[in-house]
Amino acid sequence: MFKFPDYIEILNDICNYQLVIFGLSLTIFTVLYSFIMNKYEEAKRINEQLDLCIEVPMYPQKIASIQSYLLNWVRINTHIKIVSIFSFPIYVLSLLTKYFVNKNSILIQYISSFLVILSILLTIYVGYLLYSVYKDYEKTAKKLKE
Repeated sequence: MFKFPDYIEILNDICNYQLVIFGLSLTIFTVLYSFIMNKYEEAKRINEQLDLCIEVPMYPQKIASIQSYLLNWVRINTHIKIVSIFSFPIYVLSLLTKYFVNKNSILIQYISSFLVILSILLTIYVGYLLYSVYKDYEKTAKKLKE
């Protein structure tokens, strides 16, 4: 005999999953932001030394390296910010649905299905982001070996 899914359990799973994704993305965003700001400050120091006419042959290469580093990590941090921005509303909507929508109504089925689809899409996006970071890591590691 067919048994309808327990939408409250589905909503619990979505709540837990989205809360984890939100917390991890905020943590990673904060750590990367700190690294980006440190590199930015390093670039500012080098530019100040160049403005004072303290010429060191490696400075132009170092600045180009820092700029490349910053642009790459700012791009990745932007993606992580997008994950945070989307995961929190999914979490809140699943929480509100769980507590304020009648569990026997058709509305809970539609909202749960919608949230499952959004969660799957966000998971695919996170997978893409992880793949992108991994490919960047491989490229950087290959450069370091040369």
